[in-house]
Amino acid sequence: TKSKKTAYLSLIIALFNPWIWQNGRFAFDVFFSLWFYVLGIFIFLRNKNTWKLLSLIPFFLGFYCYQGFKLLLPLIAFLLFIFSLIKKNKLSFSGKQFKYNLLFFLSISALFLFYLLYQLPTQQLSVARIETQILLPNSEQISNVVNNDRRLTVSTNLSNLFINKYVQLGKEMLGRLMFVFGPRELFFEINASNTSFAVWNHGIFYLIDALLLLIGIFVLFRQKKHKIIIFLGSFLLIGSLPVLITTSLWLYFRSSLIIPFLIIVMSIGWREILRKNQKVFIVSAIFYFICVANFAFNYFFVFNF
Repeated sequence: TKSKKTAYLSLIIALFNPWIWQNGRFAFDVFFSLWFYVLGIFIFLRNKNTWKLLSLIPFFLGFYCYQGFKLLLPLIAFLLFIFSLIKKNKLSFSGKQFKYNLLFFLSISALFLFYLLYQLPTQQLSVARIETQILLPNSEQISNVVNNDRRLTVSTNLSNLFINKYVQLGKEMLGRLMFVFGPRELFFEINASNTSFAVWNHGIFYLIDALLLLIGIFVLFRQKKHKIIIFLGSFLLIGSLPVLITTSLWLYFRSSLIIPFLIIVMSIGWREILRKNQKVFIVSAIFYFICVANFAFNYFFVFNF
């Protein structure tokens, strides 16, 4: 966004974010992977020439932290590569930066292929998990639903057209996408069955964050920030992918890559409030403090781990 105010507001939102707050004391691999990936994205966007290649170090570390984020790395690299080619709303394959961006993308691709072709086949446990947890048209979870729907449907030649594994897989993935970005899980109350050690009477964000998010989205579209919209939207879609392609619906960790990018949009909304009316900004800050205090009470007294 090239805005220091947006950066500072992002910092404030992240410091008091319920998800980051309560999980910051854990040593789960997902948090390290998330940190390294975000750091790698920052280094790539912040630097030029050979300094961009420094981002390969945190990306390498993040890749070998969390199994659920491995598939995301080549997609992140591709998105950063394409993003770096956009100049004046057009793709440009010329210039000094192109060779460094291409080298970055090829390095990430080589790392992913090396893992996929040489390292993964030697990890029997990982292979077994992938075979049982990846959601495919032939997965038992999909087949059971299709068979049951056909059993309950009047026999007709159209049954195979409207009730089949591919249609059901599409419905399942679309439903999960709506669940990842559902307002209940994000801003009100998470699924306790998937997060037994979390404050599950609270959302991943605060209620006021929903308002900031809507304002941020409105500002981006009103100001026609198409490049930022596509960039953030693409990362949000990529971040939801682990939930869409796995059999178990554990979005609390697997879709966590969306959190930092949602925070950026929220900070854009909060900056707009600050720019328009400082009194309203102060009121929103007070309400934010009340939300933080409520979560702190739940964290320290209700869910006293």
